[in-house]
Amino acid sequence: MKKFFLLIFAVTALLGCSSTPKVAGLISLDEALAGAVTEVGSKVQGKTEIVIASLDTSLLGVSEFLSDELASLLVSSGNFIILERGPALDALTAEHGIQMSGLVSDESAVGIGHYLGAKVVLTGTFTNFASFNQIRVRAIDVRTSEILTLYTVRILPNDAVLADVLRKYDQNIPAQAVTEDALAHLNRGIDLFNAGKFAEAIDEFNKALAINKNLAEAYYHRANTRWEYSDYISNLDIDDDEYYGMLQDAGIDRNYTIYADSLMADYNAAIALKPDYADALFNRAFLSYSRDGADLVKVLEDLTAAININRNHIKGLLLRGDIYCERGIYDYDRAIADYTAVIRMEPNNYNALNRRGGAHWLKKDYARAIADFEASIRYDPNNYGAAARNLTIMRREMQQ
Repeated sequence: MKKFFLLIFAVTALLGCSSTPKVAGLISLDEALAGAVTEVGSKVQGKTEIVIASLDTSLLGVSEFLSDELASLLVSSGNFIILERGPALDALTAEHGIQMSGLVSDESAVGIGHYLGAKVVLTGTFTNFASFNQIRVRAIDVRTSEILTLYTVRILPNDAVLADVLRKYDQNIPAQAVTEDALAHLNRGIDLFNAGKFAEAIDEFNKALAINKNLAEAYYHRANTRWEYSDYISNLDIDDDEYYGMLQDAGIDRNYTIYADSLMADYNAAIALKPDYADALFNRAFLSYSRDGADLVKVLEDLTAAININRNHIKGLLLRGDIYCERGIYDYDRAIADYTAVIRMEPNNYNALNRRGGAHWLKKDYARAIADFEASIRYDPNNYGAAARNLTIMRREMQQ
């Protein structure tokens, strides 16, 4: 049964709920980002090399804006050396293949820091609620993996700068109300997930849902964490009794079919509460795709819905392109269109270049395939990978 869990990749994402509470201490987005810089500066000093691994939200453009603004303020302070993060994130994507949506874990963030030679790595989230927006920033020591600071701040729901950013990307992040107690458990669960304490994180999400059963993101996070936890323990050198005991301690049924159904139930609940939850739609699609006898029509419907909500959903575009290339569909032109959309956003995304090269190869368009494979190899920081192997095999095929 462990084989099922080995098919699974890591996950995580955002938040939501029901009645609208009164919230004190709201500030502007500019003040929030400035406060993050001050907080980091109080813990990190002396021209320290910093990389921003992610400031995660479901919208790529908004995430990039917030990360770039934070980087600009850190540079302007004169206290830090900010390192480019693009190549490191590409390397991380290559290592894990098609990743699922969500936060960069502490382990992965530290890996990015090591790759770039940074001493501190920043990661965090931006979340929209009915009565406020929330930013959380974590500073992690790359050498020791110690969390240096966790900065949480709430932003005015009608902040002018934030409204302009959202309008620019023509997107609406659904706003839900959340109670203080439910939010506290939700935030604590996310922190525990990032610390690799998966069983404890699941318990916090259960507590959040006990307070508010309409908290869409608690269902989403709980499914993500159970998925990640099952994958983690499946790789431990333990016997079956201990393995299943750890699963059951976290509320995961030892029967993998029931377990997968419970994940699906959580994603279904999140989507029912929040129909335009792009990351939940993507994860439901990926879970369905990973199971035997997947209904590819429904998988493609979920992926297309996620992409329509968030046109910059790179993981959704990559997975949809992959499905177009296989399992009896073989619509290579649509696959090429999806990979090309990713390459327009990230010209050095060597995973997308390799995949597009593969689609051209399947069409017998060898010239374009060679160009994409060579570009993929050129952008691969290790100058090695699937593209190099594909190019070698394809050239042998051409000689036959």
